Amino acid sequence: MCVDVPGCEHGAILATAPGGTVVFFSMATSFPAAALGAEGLAADVTMLIGNGYVPGHAETALDLVRSEPAVRALFTSRTGPDSAE
Repeated sequence: MCVDVPGCEHGAILATAPGGTVVFFSMATSFPAAALGAEGLAADVTMLIGNGYVPGHAETALDLVRSEPAVRALFTSRTGPDSAE
């Protein structure tokens, strides 16, 4: 289960199968509430905290823009402050 909504820590823990993993991926998550809640619920779950950083992410993003015409069009169709339009 992946969680990114504030206040759902206990619900996410309860919805996770014994031995399962919950990924908390938002700074809105109360990490103390999640940790204490899992203990109080006697839940056998692994809790991970995502931070959004992945090594090589910049290269992957640029490769996506270069290789996918629809993605590239999102960027090239926009006009910026330096545009002649």
